[in-house]
Amino acid sequence: MYSKLLLIAFVAVVSAATYPTVPDDITMGRILRKVPTNKYCRTFSSSYESLSDFQYVTDNTDGSQNALDTGVVRSGTYSHKTTISAIEGSDHRQYAAYQPSKLTNGSFSTPAYIEAWVNYDVTIPDGGYFTLARIGADGGTTPGDRAVSVVVNQDNTLGLYYVPNQNNYTSLISLNTTTKIVNKKWTNITIYISYDSGDGIIAVWKDGDLAVSANVKGGTGKLGQVHFGLVAQNLIPSGVVYNDDLSVKEITENYKPCSNGLIGVPAGTNGSSTITLGILAILAAILALL
Repeated sequence: MYSKLLLIAFVAVVSAATYPTVPDDITMGRILRKVPTNKYCRTFSSSYESLSDFQYVTDNTDGSQNALDTGVVRSGTYSHKTTISAIEGSDHRQYAAYQPSKLTNGSFSTPAYIEAWVNYDVTIPDGGYFTLARIGADGGTTPGDRAVSVVVNQDNTLGLYYVPNQNNYTSLISLNTTTKIVNKKWTNITIYISYDSGDGIIAVWKDGDLAVSANVKGGTGKLGQVHFGLVAQNLIPSGVVYNDDLSVKEITENYKPCSNGLIGVPAGTNGSSTITLGILAILAAILALL
């Protein structure tokens, strides 16, 4: 009897350690944060140590460039630096695009979490903005036929373009005007994206605080490409953006199985969680025999 009680207590302690209590951010009736009922399935990560991690990198021009950089780095040896040095054409475009749609396993399924660290020094004129990231649903010419842009506004708040529809070119939504990015400081950007054809949604957090969210229509359920960098109007004559530690994680919600057949790792757990779950299963079997 005592041995059974001890095992029950041990299981309870391990379970609590495996699934920590995580506050939920509820937006439009959806749970959008990393909670134990979510599982990570297929994943990608890059600390920009090599541009070979990416399937498409923009060409350098006289007015804008991109390169690996050792001067401003969050982790590892390199970050990815994108620079505007002169006005050219209607806009500037510099980025490295991760395009799973071009890989053997194809596009990610959504919902997915996208996370990156950003450090920028850009002076934004009145009425201006620049695009920090684009998330495409398909594998067409970057950023694809259906994409959402995460932008930095003139007041350094985060906003969204092309929501809820692709043809909404002026849909710029700032949910939390107090959540501002500080120039020349590493900032964590976390994006939740669902390209569900009937119930799509995007939400963006800055350093853990919900900054902006919107419905997304016209999706296919897939995530075909992601890029962080510097896409700007020609109103911005100069600027620099550094990116580091990018990750893309396909998730399932409410304990649903992964689309690729993987068991998946519960969100909010560390790398040992799979082993811990195995231990719990063994202990449960022992309890059944006592």
